[in-house]
Amino acid sequence: MKIVGIIEQFNKMYKQQHRFVEDVRRESKADFIIAVMSGDYLQQGIPASQDKFTRARSAVRAGVDLVLELPVCCALQSPDTYAYAAAALLDRLHCVDELYIACDTDQPELLPTIARLMFMETIEYQKEIQTYRHQGLTFYEAQAKAAGKKLPGAQDILKSPVNLFAAEYARALKRLYSTIRPCFIPAAPAYIAPAAQTFPASPYYTQLLKNVLHQTPDHLDDISGGTATLTDRILTQRHNITTFTDFAEQLATPTRSPANIRRYLFNLIFNIRKADIALCRLYGFALYAAPLAHSENAAPLKKHLQTTAWLPILQAPATPDSTNITANTNSSSRANRTGITNSPITAPAPLDDARQLLQTLDHRAHQLYLQSTHQL
Repeated sequence: MKIVGIIEQFNKMYKQQHRFVEDVRRESKADFIIAVMSGDYLQQGIPASQDKFTRARSAVRAGVDLVLELPVCCALQSPDTYAYAAAALLDRLHCVDELYIACDTDQPELLPTIARLMFMETIEYQKEIQTYRHQGLTFYEAQAKAAGKKLPGAQDILKSPVNLFAAEYARALKRLYSTIRPCFIPAAPAYIAPAAQTFPASPYYTQLLKNVLHQTPDHLDDISGGTATLTDRILTQRHNITTFTDFAEQLATPTRSPANIRRYLFNLIFNIRKADIALCRLYGFALYAAPLAHSENAAPLKKHLQTTAWLPILQAPATPDSTNITANTNSSSRANRTGITNSPITAPAPLDDARQLLQTLDHRAHQLYLQSTHQL
């Protein structure tokens, strides 16, 4: 069987996202599509528009066969770490042939070359990045400028967040020495637009933030993404907090974007520490495969994963509205893919103590998300 992967947040299901999945199936001629999806909190440091189970079911309606959750400690990280963790999850399944990646350029053939440059990280290239960083640019602005100096057109391509992630996914596969082949698909602007989403001021998250800002300086430093400089800024401004989003804007600097700060603040709320990320590194960021939803015809895929996966496959949690869901679609190409279920994909796999500790962060994040939307 041919199995391909995609990495997508499915934050609001736009028609263009359905079309992207259809394009992947048409281009790949795959038997099955596996999607890696952020849980209730997205890489941009914002809550998702809907809970992870609802979004996973929407993805299956769009034509995905199996949706796996990217653990929250991996999702709330910088683009390179996020991309590496998502690619590592697919790689450790040891059955994915190709990774289909959306891009925002009419020159997708340049992306593998850009990814190779980013992967090689020559001394000269690193010095270029440091020079631009000293000029006050963010890391990714400096990276784009340094890449453009080596490859004509690369800077303009990397200015797009979608292309940045596309290059990071391809670079991650190289870092993993993965046999998965990256395949780039130009996407329509309407599909790309959700990448810039933010979320409105929320009294709930503002109160959560106020509750944790009283922590000691050492604790603030120990949180993933924390630095002594950021801690000093927090200690100076924490009594002036009005909303979560405004506070992130106040803490932002030319070298640390509001999204970067939002990720740190959510890591602080969930108590995701640098030590937790160190544990993730010990596992190569491939912690476990946590199914959120799968199509009814995914039985051969489930059986195949039981023999190929090099990481624990968890049991998909049952949810009150998770069974016997039928997509309302007239698309004949998806006619046999409309059944959606959260039934167990396999028997529960035992987790060692470290993985169990990291899994509790997912549970904590989900409970807080439900509380924020008054679902509890």
